[in-house]
Amino acid sequence: MFSRRQFLRAGAAFGLGGLGALAARPADALEFTPMPGSGDQSGALSDALWQAAAEGRALWLPPGRYPVGGLSLPERAALVGAPGAVLVATGPGPVLTGEGLEGLRLSGLTIEGVGGAGADRAPDPAHVPEPDPDAPPSPGLLELSGCRDMEIERCTFAEAPGHAIALWTSGGVIRGNRFRRCRGAALSALEGTGLTVEANDIGDCADLGIYVAREEAGRDATVIRANRIAGIGWASGGNGQFGNGINLFRAGAVVVSDNVIDDCAFSAIRLNATRNAIVSGNVCTRSGEVAIFSEFGFSGSVIADNVIDDAAQGIAITNMDEGGHLATCAGNIVRNIRGRSRTNPDTMPVGISAEAESALTGNVVENVPGVGIALGWGPYLRNLAASGNMVRGCGIGIGVSVVDGTGAAVLTGNVVARPEDGLGIAGMEWERVVAPDLQEAAGRYPGLVLSGNRVVAAG
Repeated sequence: MFSRRQFLRAGAAFGLGGLGALAARPADALEFTPMPGSGDQSGALSDALWQAAAEGRALWLPPGRYPVGGLSLPERAALVGAPGAVLVATGPGPVLTGEGLEGLRLSGLTIEGVGGAGADRAPDPAHVPEPDPDAPPSPGLLELSGCRDMEIERCTFAEAPGHAIALWTSGGVIRGNRFRRCRGAALSALEGTGLTVEANDIGDCADLGIYVAREEAGRDATVIRANRIAGIGWASGGNGQFGNGINLFRAGAVVVSDNVIDDCAFSAIRLNATRNAIVSGNVCTRSGEVAIFSEFGFSGSVIADNVIDDAAQGIAITNMDEGGHLATCAGNIVRNIRGRSRTNPDTMPVGISAEAESALTGNVVENVPGVGIALGWGPYLRNLAASGNMVRGCGIGIGVSVVDGTGAAVLTGNVVARPEDGLGIAGMEWERVVAPDLQEAAGRYPGLVLSGNRVVAAG
């Protein structure tokens, strides 16, 4: 068995090994020699990259600041930067580009743009602009299209006037990078072909953290895990298109797990028209609107074991009218919901809400000034089950829509403690309470089954 001293020695040795790995020059790497003077190094760096790739070697970039713009990467390029090696953009366009590449490797670089912006850049609340759907895509400091088996590791991207990394039809690994002050997204991945995004540190971006989208709904298979995301603004306005830590649009079979996401203007995680998405084990704090949002024509969302603390709304599984349905919401903790949203005045203080073909099981909701768990909204309630949930210190514990035309809902084994308005389980018509004690009035609503629920005034 290790003694404490042996353990500390081993830890120190491992730590030194890690630092050495970060700074180490690959044994057979070709070293870049900059052109004399401080001018544009794009041509010289391009020549060196092509030579190194032709020889099957990495190119080693020593410490220094290298002005570069629009450099096209060769097949199987490998560019490794020493600490202090910085590629500085010569203009607002991309610094590095690549098309149809296989086996690209970028490691240890800093890529610095011109004209970035942070989360503090926000629209005037009185004049929020609507995003232009016909606007051209934002440029990336790194732009890649049709690339396979790429690895981008331990790089820093800063001051991007658009996105930091912009990908089209590409796959590979983006791991352990740092992103700061990006005017668009830290990472925009369109039409992904199998991407893993893990252990990145993303902060102070003006519009988005990670954006994964498709032109038409389809399988994407991106995995987003163990990232730290903080400080995401909504400079481009809108009502949820921007301001999100992780935003999925029409992307199927995506996993979002074990991320820590703080201080997003809208959602920590937003699923728009996704299919078979898994959102699990994330910690989401200080979300300006709905912390985890599954909306519009989604189907097959699994939302499990997340922690939400301080949001305008906790979890919303919504838009039955747009085809949104089929979800499980289990084992989540939602607490400390605010009375209003700082970015979307239409947001109501609700812990968890669902509308169609959804099961809500084993969730814990605490301290919500509105409804702890809301089943349905107006006529939009169909085939819901809520069982084994614990709701405490909410204005209304569980609110169930009883508008004419609503479908079936089953509530079993839920505990509501200390409802602030004295309403444990209530029937609702939109925001209006029409059945203060739904357990007594359930017989008036043939689509409802309530059994084994407990409402306690104290606790």
